This record gives sequence, C-alpha cells and structure tokens, in this order.
Amino acid sequence: TCLTQHQDLTPHNGKSAALCIGEEQPKNCFTELQVLKGHFDIVRFLYFFFSILVIFKLSLSDPEMSVFATRHLADHQDTIRTLISINDSLFASGSHNGELILWDTLDWTIQAYELILWEEAPGDGQSEIRMGQQKQTEMSIQHLTSDGELVVAAVGSGLYVYNAVMKMVVAYRKIAHDSDVLHTMLLDNGLVMSCSEDGSVRIWELQDLPLAAEPASSGFFGMFGTFGRSGKQAAGAPVKKLLDVPGLRSLELIGDLIGHSGAVQMFLSFGERALVTCSADHLLIVWKDGERESQLRSLALFEKLEEMQGFFDNKMLNPSKTE
Repeated sequence: TCLTQHQDLTPHNGKSAALCIGEEQPKNCFTELQVLKGHFDIVRFLYFFFSILVIFKLSLSDPEMSVFATRHLADHQDTIRTLISINDSLFASGSHNGELILWDTLDWTIQAYELILWEEAPGDGQSEIRMGQQKQTEMSIQHLTSDGELVVAAVGSGLYVYNAVMKMVVAYRKIAHDSDVLHTMLLDNGLVMSCSEDGSVRIWELQDLPLAAEPASSGFFGMFGTFGRSGKQAAGAPVKKLLDVPGLRSLELIGDLIGHSGAVQMFLSFGERALVTCSADHLLIVWKDGERESQLRSLALFEKLEEMQGFFDNKMLNPSKTE
C-alpha cells in the first residue's frame, strides 16, 4: 500500500506532480520505489518540478509505505534541468537560465550560488569575470557530474568546472563542442570527458595556468568566456582579470573520439578496461586505451617468446626426448 501525504504542488494545468511519474501515469505511485523494499526506516529523496525542488521522506514498513513532502526549495528563477549528488553533505542543481546552486543536505540551505553567463572576450584578448546578458539557450545547464569535490556543468556548447570545497570556479571553456553538450564525466588524473549533439566525444585535461610573468600566446585566453554571480552574492563586485583569480586553471583538449554519425547521448567508463558510448546513429561503440592495449600486446608477445625460449632450451638440454 502506498500512503501519500503532501502539500499542494498542483501546477497551473491542474495536475498534481507530487507523487506520479509522467503525465500519462496519474495513478502510478513511484513504481521505481519498489527497489527500496529492503529499507525499514525513513528514506529521503529529491524531486524537482519546474523551478521548485521538493524534499520527500519515505517511511517504509510492512505492509505500508508512507510518502510525504517535507520541504519546498524555490530559490531557482527558471526551470530546473538537472540534479547531482556531490557528497554526503552537498548536492547541486542546475537550471535553464544558468543557475548553479549547491545545497546542504542537513538543513537544505544554499551553500553556494553561481550564475553562469557566457560573454565574448574583450578586445585586449583577456577575458573578464563580470555580469552580463546572454541568450537562455546558451546558458542552460543540460547536465551535471561530480567526483565529490569538482562539479562539471554542461552549459550550452561549453563546459564549466566548479570546486565545491573551495566554492570557486577552477576552469571553463565557452565553446567545447559545435553543438550542445549532452553528457559529462570526471575521469582520473584531472581528465574531463564530454559528448555533444554534434556527434563528438572529447577528452579534456585540467592544466595550471601560466604564471603572470610567463609569456602566453594571444590565443591562449580565447578559450575562456566569462561568468558571473547573481546579485544574491556579489552585487557590485569589481571586475577581475583571469590571472588575478587564484586557483583558476585551463581546460585543454587532449583527445577526440571520432566514430559516431549522430548525437552522442552519453557514455559509461569501465576504468582502464573500456569506455562505451551510445548515439542517435543506433550504435554502441566500445573504446579502449590504444597505448595501454599496445603495452598489453607487447607484454603478451614477450611472455610467448619466453615460453618458446624455455621450450627450445629444454629441447637442447634433453635432445633424446620426443614430442
């Protein structure tokens, strides 16, 4: 039995969104929650509806299950597009107008707020961190991923890397693909992976910026857009140059996976063994690290040669033996 207790979350169209999955299933009470039957305590989970985050509690005990809303978080100004758990104490949400909010999981308060605003670089070749206006389609956060410390946001066709511990930007790239980024992932050793509607899959590396005294090519700063904070946190904040921001790093392209002819929806990593991508071209492609595979083949060849050498040595020592 599914017992529901919730406040009124009815949108303008008159349909309740509190406890149903999809508009065509008005009486289907969270079918996916069947996997939680092993729990006999209160379980918390999140649900987002338009620009509101809703925190629910589940009380599971045979033969009944109670579901009720405990909190509404209405700080987003536009439709929420994605949610991600960062660690046990933080989660993040991203909206259509470029808002990235980090929330505390204990008291549900805002821990950090960023409004992502891409802008063209100034004429001197160096980008600035400042407020600005931009089209919503270019600011929309399509996807978020995290490794517990860093949060990567797919913003239009660009990438934005935020440090949840230091509460600061560490890297961003305005144009990472030719079309919208659909999925991202943080790999080991400071690598970021992204895929796009244009069919491309790219691997990026977080690299330290050159020191202020070091020469840098004029094109180096061209990869950066700008970002800003809303008036909630930094109204009237002074403009800062890139190299004046401590901890800022560059996001450098180090690899392209070319093989799909349609939009790449997402990918799965199996560590050193393989990477699997899926696309609108109806293909699943399994990718492997070419350098690692070459090393494995060389190792297998050397082992085979050692076996053969041992066999011939044994034949030389025992010529009377026949096969």
